[in-house]
Amino acid sequence: MSNKFHESFLKYSVRGCRAISLLIGLWPMGFSPIQKIMKFILNFTCCFLLSFVFISSVLHGSLVMKDLEQKVKLTGPTSFLLMCISKYTLLMYRGKGLEKCLSHIQEDWKQIKDKEQVEVMTKNAKFGDYLTIVSAIFMYCGGFWFHFLRPFIAEAIVTEKNITIKPYPAPVFGTFFTNGYSPIYEIVFAAHLITGFVEYSATVSAFSFAAVLALHACGQFDVVMLLLHDIVSGDKQKHKSVRERLKVTVDRHLRVLSFVSRLEDLLCEVCLIEVFGCTLNLCLLGYYIITEWKQSDITSVTTYSLILLSFIFNIFIYCYIGELLTSQAAKVGQSAYMIRWYNLPRSVSLDIIPVIRISHNPAKLTAGKIITLSMNTFSSVIRSSAAYFNVLWRMAL
Repeated sequence: MSNKFHESFLKYSVRGCRAISLLIGLWPMGFSPIQKIMKFILNFTCCFLLSFVFISSVLHGSLVMKDLEQKVKLTGPTSFLLMCISKYTLLMYRGKGLEKCLSHIQEDWKQIKDKEQVEVMTKNAKFGDYLTIVSAIFMYCGGFWFHFLRPFIAEAIVTEKNITIKPYPAPVFGTFFTNGYSPIYEIVFAAHLITGFVEYSATVSAFSFAAVLALHACGQFDVVMLLLHDIVSGDKQKHKSVRERLKVTVDRHLRVLSFVSRLEDLLCEVCLIEVFGCTLNLCLLGYYIITEWKQSDITSVTTYSLILLSFIFNIFIYCYIGELLTSQAAKVGQSAYMIRWYNLPRSVSLDIIPVIRISHNPAKLTAGKIITLSMNTFSSVIRSSAAYFNVLWRMAL
């Protein structure tokens, strides 16, 4: 199978995360000097816009808002914005590590020549791309309602200068920005819309990188299991001796374990932000939906419901791929035990024992090296959010 095939499929397997991350300057690979300058300008612009809206929201909430309910309604969007800033800066700072992970995937594709192994890797790559597309649909639909449609549907307001305008998507601090004069009003409004796009794109980019990299590791564990079975049969590597086939298998296993370790170092803080951020925001979104429903505001209910679904989907997939990665790593040890090792030379069969022992402590994807991502973690996030929502609702009564 030619390298041309590998290159073309590599582009397909990461096409979702590549397309979105390129738009906000987070894609780390394949830039000329001029493109690197453009990437730097894009990074600076995104960071400036995110910081401007975040600082403006915090100042408005702290110095202008007096009503507790209004402050609670501002807490959700502001905390989400803080999550986006943190994930964006982390991915930008970890660009070299991300590039190494993507280069690792590229090398893995170049090394694969067996059709069965290609099918296994293709299945996982397609699944990662599919998850990226679904996450983007949820996130951008919710963002469109919140940042674009809701301000235009809302009733017009009159500024201190007696100018009638539509409200901004997020609170703005300072009379200079809120006087309603043109073109200041249009520039600030456009800045909020662009910032909203950057927010949701940063969230989808972080999610897509985690999904693509983790599912590639799962595919590599499948390849290791195929190689383990081939040690005995030799159907795929007939020209190699048993010991050579074992060496290829062990090398592949060590390579994927190294990749998982690099992946863990790259994304552990991002996953931690996602776990704690989703716990807080699911609680707040539930509160927003109930309060808006009582006020019969269908537009806001729809907006918050879409965003709630996107948060639930994202944290579920983070936990699911963490569980899947651990499960696949453990299956390597089971596969090593289930092959006909008793038909192998004694020295070769003894060399399989380390593979089994390593799999007793399988690779894990964690949030900040504190919380292991699994389905138990997902249920804990949902239970915690429900508990905090109950406390918040009782305080608001």
